[in-house]
Amino acid sequence: MGIDNAITLEETEDFADTMWPGGNDHFWYSKTVLSYSTLVSELEQMVVRMVFESYGVYQHHDSHKDSTTYLFRMMKYRGPEKNEANVGGDAHTDKSFITVLHQNHVSGLQVKSKDGQWMGFKPSPSSFIVMAGDALLGWSNDRINAPFHRVVMSESEPRYSVGLFSFIKGIIKVPEKLIDEKNPLRFKPFENFGLLRYFFTEEGRGKESTIKAYCGV
Repeated sequence: MGIDNAITLEETEDFADTMWPGGNDHFWYSKTVLSYSTLVSELEQMVVRMVFESYGVYQHHDSHKDSTTYLFRMMKYRGPEKNEANVGGDAHTDKSFITVLHQNHVSGLQVKSKDGQWMGFKPSPSSFIVMAGDALLGWSNDRINAPFHRVVMSESEPRYSVGLFSFIKGIIKVPEKLIDEKNPLRFKPFENFGLLRYFFTEEGRGKESTIKAYCGV
């Protein structure tokens, strides 16, 4: 399940109205989701600020922030039944700019390293996982890797996680400062939501790198 524009009260209330048309838990749910999403969005914004500062393009930060919208998703992965494959989610890269994940104590998330190794980790309810999405890979001119990741369930207890996905409205362009002789332009200007729509086409789903197929030079 997901909530678009999750840091706005109107959208969280609309979702709560759909889930509880009779009014039960409406107020509690809306306020809780809004508060949580707002706090996690501040973490996402801090990461973005660090990225922009590290690449010397902080002058673009404010316009980027004003163009950012957030999708809040709630996910449940059940444990495998007898004689059932234990993959809970196929390998993929996110189409967001940045993804922030938070989960319970049940392990399952694996991230693929650049040398092709799948790495798991011991989850902590007090920790967040921050991953780059394809939109950030494109914006950075292929400097920042959007990692493939998957969920492999081996425990009988279900895994619960929530994710806040940032998307950019309008056109994303590689900053001129990230283009030089050693790093020629690798991506044409693109729309983040256009990238997402392309991914859900038959052609897009068949590509190993959605962003490179969508707007690669």
